[in-house]
This record gives sequence, C-alpha cells and structure tokens, in this order.
Amino acid sequence: MKENLKIGFCIAPVFCALLCLMRLFAGDVTSIVFYANLPLCFMFGAFPAIALYKKVISLEEELKDLKTKLNS
Repeated sequence: MKENLKIGFCIAPVFCALLCLMRLFAGDVTSIVFYANLPLCFMFGAFPAIALYKKVISLEEELKDLKTKLNS
C-alpha cells in the first residue's frame, strides 16, 4: 500500500510537468491538449490523498472496535 501511494504522489507532478513542457516548446498546436488534460493533474493529485483519508478512517474504526472489545 505504501509503495502505491508513493507512486501516486509522483504521477501528478510528472504529468503536469510534461503537459507544461509540451505547451512551452511545441507551440499553439498543443494548447488544446494542455487545457483538455489540465484537470487530470488535479485528479491525479487527489487520488492518493483520498486513499490516505480512507485509510485513516478505517484505522480509526478499527481502533474504536478494539477499545470497545477491551472495555467489555
């Protein structure tokens, strides 16, 4: 799980850098591609953060269950 999250956090900056470099050096032809794929940068950045949030929620639920079992 940790390795997948590390890779996920690296994909967004690399993809955004690729889009920006393509837009910078390729000219006007790539402006459509740049603006069409720009939302993917935000999506690629959000997926690992959402996965971390879900992991925290599941760990909190497991901790709550363990506390109730210990108190019983």
